[in-house]
Amino acid sequence: MIAFVKNKACNFSLKKGIIIPLLFFLFVETSYARNDDDIYPAHLIKDAVAANLHNSPVWKSLLHVSDGKLNIADPNFILSKDNFSLKNELEQTIFSFFGDIDKGDSHGICKFPARFFWIKSELNLGDDIFPHVQCSAFDEYLKKAPADEISLVFVSENVSNPSSMMGHVFLKLSGYNFKSNYVEHAVSFFTIIDTFNIPYLILKSTIIGMEGFFSLLPFNEHIDKYLIEEKRNVWEYRLKLSENNKKLMYYHIWELKGLQMKYFFTGYNCATVIHNILSLSSENFSKKNYLWITPKDVAKEAYQNKLISDSKLIPSDAWYIRMLSDTVDSDTQGEIHNLFKNKSFDTIDNQDLGLYERELVKSYASYLYNEQRITKEELDTVNRTMNESFEKNEYDIDLSEYKSPLNTYDDSQLNFGYKRKKDKNYLKLNLLPASNTLSDDNREYFNEYMLKLGEISLLYRDGKIDIESFQLYAMKTLIPWNRFAKGISGEFRLGLEEHRNKELEIKKSVNVAGGVGLTKKLTPDISVYFLWNGGLGYGDSSFYPYVYPELGTIIYEVLNMKTFFSYKYIFNQFGSLNFYHDLSITQSFFWNKRFKISGTYEYKSNNKYSDSAYEFLFHIFF
Repeated sequence: MIAFVKNKACNFSLKKGIIIPLLFFLFVETSYARNDDDIYPAHLIKDAVAANLHNSPVWKSLLHVSDGKLNIADPNFILSKDNFSLKNELEQTIFSFFGDIDKGDSHGICKFPARFFWIKSELNLGDDIFPHVQCSAFDEYLKKAPADEISLVFVSENVSNPSSMMGHVFLKLSGYNFKSNYVEHAVSFFTIIDTFNIPYLILKSTIIGMEGFFSLLPFNEHIDKYLIEEKRNVWEYRLKLSENNKKLMYYHIWELKGLQMKYFFTGYNCATVIHNILSLSSENFSKKNYLWITPKDVAKEAYQNKLISDSKLIPSDAWYIRMLSDTVDSDTQGEIHNLFKNKSFDTIDNQDLGLYERELVKSYASYLYNEQRITKEELDTVNRTMNESFEKNEYDIDLSEYKSPLNTYDDSQLNFGYKRKKDKNYLKLNLLPASNTLSDDNREYFNEYMLKLGEISLLYRDGKIDIESFQLYAMKTLIPWNRFAKGISGEFRLGLEEHRNKELEIKKSVNVAGGVGLTKKLTPDISVYFLWNGGLGYGDSSFYPYVYPELGTIIYEVLNMKTFFSYKYIFNQFGSLNFYHDLSITQSFFWNKRFKISGTYEYKSNNKYSDSAYEFLFHIFF
């Protein structure tokens, strides 16, 4: 019995000794499966690295990495900032998906929904292996800012404003929100110019970096400042995207909210951010190398990659008035102008007006209202009368292909060729990083304009290289005068250029100059302008003010050619009260959208001396 009892006890103890370790082992295994790196997330990291996800162009776009450089260094965006690599960031991101669910909106799944969506898709994973996290802020974004459609929006250039001289580009989200209301939102990256100190602004915008703002605003509120305040046109390009790509872009926009981002005018700006987001649509989208990516480049690449399904132009009243004025004869223009001048709105319906004339009346009324020159009641009277008296009209004016930025030349150009001056022969090289000259084909713009950013011209002779000129920033905008919308032309230059003393000897001068004037379009292909300009130069160890009124003509001819003629009377360069006449004429032949050939003749003279020069250049646009 004792032995039995002992045996029984032993048997019992043995079973207990076996069961307890087994239960412990199972418990450990269960805990191990939930928490140990060998299972989750370690297996996912291993699979992701094996699939080479960290070297995917999409992953680089999600991180805003270009040429191995981080464009966003905010630790809320880059988890591996202290030891960054594409692989480390992938590992840290996957780890964040398995963090404490009590973090809520700070959890990795909530902070990085685009990364989460993309990694799951690439590894063919379901949601069941991940923690279930309540992302209240992200859910609110989905409900209030839907993206049934995503559009690319381009705003025309404003060369007189440093922050928008290259135009602007942003995204538009549209769809029905959780209340079944149709809403539209603008997604934009921008900076604010807070100084008039040009040298400091250049340093800050190119080297130091300016504070960047990533915003989500109601669309109409966002574009009103462009259309009304700045009188710029807006193009909408509806994007053709797969549901997965649309969702990836939509989710990634959320990831950029509230980050500390640096804005660089030539490196990381509105164009690079939107281009980066669009590159999520295709691995082939961002393969083109840019010297300097501009807003127009983004629109063009979207078009070339067949991402655009249709387009729409929303013209500013001032531009629309100019376009319509070109279609209306001068007498009718005078009648419409007098109608508003005398405020005889009750006689509008008695006017024998066609489609374009009626559109001109409505646009001019809107323009005057925005300028606070007529009341809301008067605006409503005009619109009501126009709509009632023309209610049977079924035609609309389609402007989507008129003056399209998609048809313009590229913003950068390299020019090389031959120049002869002072009886010497030179090889000439000119680089214009952005954007164009008055001798270029500007027919797809709303007016003739020049914009030069960082342009440098070099001359080579006998083994020596000489800097002919360097334009840090130069602009000239020739806006045709219009009896309705008016229009002032202007010029501004800042850089190093050649000036002449009273013997017409060439001397280099640091220069800042500008002026204003008027432009008249004689025909659709011929314009004349006059500018009254002045400047301040520094050369030959002295400062000097000078003036140079300018008269010019621009003519577009058959066979894809253009003539640009300019005459300047230049007084007091180098402070010696000297003067000289400066005459130049440039003939351009546009071979195609990539190439141009030009020839220029220059003649300078005063009452004692004269000098001439000419050059022939081959231009490559890229």
